[in-house]
Amino acid sequence: MKYQTRDVRLAIRKGNEIIADFKQHTHGKLNLWASITDLSQKYNINVEAHSKFNPGVYNAIVAQLPFSDFSYDDFIEVLMAFQKEWDIPVLTHGYCALSS
Repeated sequence: MKYQTRDVRLAIRKGNEIIADFKQHTHGKLNLWASITDLSQKYNINVEAHSKFNPGVYNAIVAQLPFSDFSYDDFIEVLMAFQKEWDIPVLTHGYCALSS
């Protein structure tokens, strides 16, 4: 097993707490959304639930990992720890600044 830095362990623990709370207060199937946002220089992980009874999608920020503190490998490690813990799909998209 790869050695986890303190920041990675903390991000996983805090994110699992957020997902547990979100799951307790929502209903419907959960998905994880992951994005790499060039403009804000952060790796973002959100959890969403599609409502079974009311129209709409509920969302919570699970982690925002700054590029300056987390490598891409750290981001993947955190994301896959959530996927493994909660056994939910991971959906991804990326945003980047367009230069002219």
